Amino acid sequence: MAPIYLVSDIHAGDPAGEAGRRDFLDFLCFLENQKGELFILGDLFDFWFEWRHVVPKGVFDILYHLRRLVDAGWRVVFLPGNHDFAPGAFLSQEVGIELPGESMVLEVEDKRYFLSHGDGLAAHDRGYRVLKRILHSPLSQWLFRHFLHPDWGLSLIHI
Repeated sequence: MAPIYLVSDIHAGDPAGEAGRRDFLDFLCFLENQKGELFILGDLFDFWFEWRHVVPKGVFDILYHLRRLVDAGWRVVFLPGNHDFAPGAFLSQEVGIELPGESMVLEVEDKRYFLSHGDGLAAHDRGYRVLKRILHSPLSQWLFRHFLHPDWGLSLIHI
């Protein structure tokens, strides 16, 4: 059986996490000569949002290496986190990453594993759960996509 790798919280694009980003790139390069499956459990990016014709810059090298894994026969699955909760067609169609939704069950050798980033699962975290519902709503995302220029939208994230 080919190995299965689980990663999360890389936060690529955050200048404070540059060392972790470089380590993740080294890891992706290592995987290129292997076979297996890679499950990214959220917050691969410090922020990810796809406008109709724009995707955030600064993470092209990671996207490139993920595409190389897909081209080499890897299964690459992305479950969104609280920083990259709106993956879209660019990641699935151009990079080739599977986007099953917020969570999934992985079955391996008659065992079942629940995979998720985990944000908002704690019942006592009501404030965040309300915010999450607002941010994830199709209306909020439509407004963000159509009424904020990407430069302004990205500036809001870094306030």
